[in-house]
Amino acid sequence: MSARSLIAVQTHALRFSTLADMTKWRWRTVRHARDTAEVIEQFNRAFTGHDASLLVELVAEDCVMESIEPAPDGTRYEGREACLLFWQNLAADRNGAFAPEHVVVAGEHAIIRWRYRFGPGFKDSVRGVTVLQVRHGKVVEALGYAKTGAGSAADAVRAASQTP
Repeated sequence: MSARSLIAVQTHALRFSTLADMTKWRWRTVRHARDTAEVIEQFNRAFTGHDASLLVELVAEDCVMESIEPAPDGTRYEGREACLLFWQNLAADRNGAFAPEHVVVAGEHAIIRWRYRFGPGFKDSVRGVTVLQVRHGKVVEALGYAKTGAGSAADAVRAASQTP
């Protein structure tokens, strides 16, 4: 356990009247982390494997998602149908390729640092992060951020997420 995690556990432990209460809290936190990790692993497989069907069971009815474009705030999608359609179109697009670089899971929250390639050269890619919240095994929030300097990167991501 990292020092930061230990500090968080110790801080919360002060609020509990019994060791049993603290143990229940810690078990619930560990269980959420495992559930979140499984959801994020399947979420990433949908994009790396271009398998949009893997997303169907992962999106909550009240999901909210903000895409990376247009700057500065992205586009907000609300509800399961809108978020699922966006992600399925992006995952199914074989002209681009996602590569997760680093994933962090903490309770109901996850951060995915990724690179999206839309051409053969290194300049034909964009790096970004998606900050997610998972509740009861479903994504309820996903906020995307990217380092987009070139118009071609923004255009590629925008085109990939459009309905055919």
